[in-house]
Amino acid sequence: MVWGVIYHPEVQKDLDLLGAVAANRILDVIEERIINGEPDKSGKPLRASLAGCRRIPHR
Repeated sequence: MVWGVIYHPEVQKDLDLLGAVAANRILDVIEERIINGEPDKSGKPLRASLAGCRRIPHR
């Protein structure tokens, strides 16, 4: 199955605040684990307004 990512409008602002190194690391993890992986089988399901989304294990 092919997965896609839709970023929340405030993601760019958050990535800018983190700096280039951290932002690139986060984007690499997103690509590796979501776009090229199986996101429905990893991470913790989120609730409330983020229901349907998952938290990515990152450490």
